[in-house]
Amino acid sequence: MFTTMRPAEFYALRREFCHPNWPTLDPDLERRKEALERYGPTALPALRVQWQFQREFGKGPVKLFPPKCESHRNLSLPGFIAELRTALLAIHDHEYLFPAISGGLLANTHCSHSYWRPVSRGRPASEEFARIRPGQPRWPSPAAPLPEVPATAYAGKRLYLLRQRAPAARSRSAAGRAFHA
Repeated sequence: MFTTMRPAEFYALRREFCHPNWPTLDPDLERRKEALERYGPTALPALRVQWQFQREFGKGPVKLFPPKCESHRNLSLPGFIAELRTALLAIHDHEYLFPAISGGLLANTHCSHSYWRPVSRGRPASEEFARIRPGQPRWPSPAAPLPEVPATAYAGKRLYLLRQRAPAARSRSAAGRAFHA
């Protein structure tokens, strides 16, 4: 699911656009009615990509903007992801689904570089990797018990390989196209 979202969209997920609140709390009445038919309380859990965080002209504070290419979309969630999001929303009252450790906006941190990038490249999650804040180490500690994540066919593989083929495979297919052209 996260491979269909850009980091700026991920950071800007607001409570009203996340399962279990969406589509029930969607501010747009017409969109809510249409979405309730497909993603209602007894149907598929989903979220809505409505915003992204960007800095205007690359400077200044982060602001909410529409997604790149106006690609507003609804994303279906697997059951275990929906449970994780519900648990996360229950433990904080922040406006956004993923607040920073300090309580501010995750878009103002170096989350992509220091956290998401290593995880997406397959770094194992263990206590030997501390999140470092200036002057003090912070060890990951769950605030609430998390639901069990089911085993998948891609367990243990690097996540970016799921979305796109490995560089070697791309270069071989490009060479094949050139040969057959």
